[in-house]
Amino acid sequence: MTFQVSGITRETTISAVKQRKKRRWGASWTLAELRQLGRAADSVLARRTGRTIGEVVAMREKRRVGLPTPDRRWSAREVKMLGRYNDAELARRLRRGKGQVRRQRIALGIPALLKRKHSRRWTHAEQKLLGSMPDCLLATRLKRSVRALVSRRYYTQWDDAWLLTVLRREFCLLQKDRQPEDEKSLTEVQLEELLSNSKAYYSVFKRGDTFREVDEEFVRSLPSSFKWTSFANRLPKAVRPQVDSLQKFATKYRRALEKGNPELMLVEKCGFFLVSLLRLLDNTGRGSKDGMDFVRDALDELKRKARLTDAIVIAKKIKSGVGNEFLLASRDGETIQLGQVSRIADELIQAAVFFPPFFLFIYRRSGISDADLHAVRKQFGKLLAGEFVQWTKNL
Repeated sequence: MTFQVSGITRETTISAVKQRKKRRWGASWTLAELRQLGRAADSVLARRTGRTIGEVVAMREKRRVGLPTPDRRWSAREVKMLGRYNDAELARRLRRGKGQVRRQRIALGIPALLKRKHSRRWTHAEQKLLGSMPDCLLATRLKRSVRALVSRRYYTQWDDAWLLTVLRREFCLLQKDRQPEDEKSLTEVQLEELLSNSKAYYSVFKRGDTFREVDEEFVRSLPSSFKWTSFANRLPKAVRPQVDSLQKFATKYRRALEKGNPELMLVEKCGFFLVSLLRLLDNTGRGSKDGMDFVRDALDELKRKARLTDAIVIAKKIKSGVGNEFLLASRDGETIQLGQVSRIADELIQAAVFFPPFFLFIYRRSGISDADLHAVRKQFGKLLAGEFVQWTKNL
């Protein structure tokens, strides 16, 4: 039976309401509807807005809006689910907190679905290996997962953006405390060059042609009466043959300099004399870990004689980049090292003797010209020879 009031039937009214609600499915959310998320139950809000409950839940979770539920007693059905699901998953299903689910499970003596594994502590030796080889190989060697290696390397390294923020803050504080008539402090000068385009420090040599001046002056200033035999006797027996070859290198290099043609000597001996000397000191294990003790002593003397405000030396370790960790797959499916089929690693290491073994940066408040850099290179080569002779006596 159909009732009709003012020309509108009951069936027409119900169909119009259904059509109005159906048109709301998938429609854009208004600001008033978004404000109601989390304040009312999902089913109530779905009925109010003419949407499905799943649509309301998806929008609430997308906007990270929680739906607080009042404390309620644990039902028998909920207790049976403890231990059958992960605590986080069960908390999501029951609309309870993860801590509440965990406390109830422990109180009832129900074991967890997955037992928590106790992580093995990282040793200092393991942390030093991070980044020395691919993660897949290091994970197999340390018996850890690749994910553990990546996370450990992330937490042990400083983030560049965070470090720059800290340095900018320190730079601003130094500028704020300095009076206009005061000179800039050395720290402020260093931060200004690091964070801006200003240039205060100058590189004494960048390429081999400028480092050659230091190398030639070192060989010229090395005393002809230097006792190489006495120097070799203070070193381990394993490296004494290298001292003999180094002595021959110095003798021929000096003769080439006297004839005015040192380029032929560099080609014949494949590199600079200082590079071969520092390599020898690295292999001895005596005096310094990196063989740069006499270089730093010469730098301190250079700062005093050349009236430099500051000077920085940075050792340069050139690597081939194709060490033993560089693996290849053969046609038979076996894994072989690159060194077994190629000599490119040895050739790259041999070619490293043509590059400066360290970098030198100097700063003087009055400024530095090109003529000053040339004079500094000559003076530094002489000081290196003198400090090396003195250093060998103290071995």
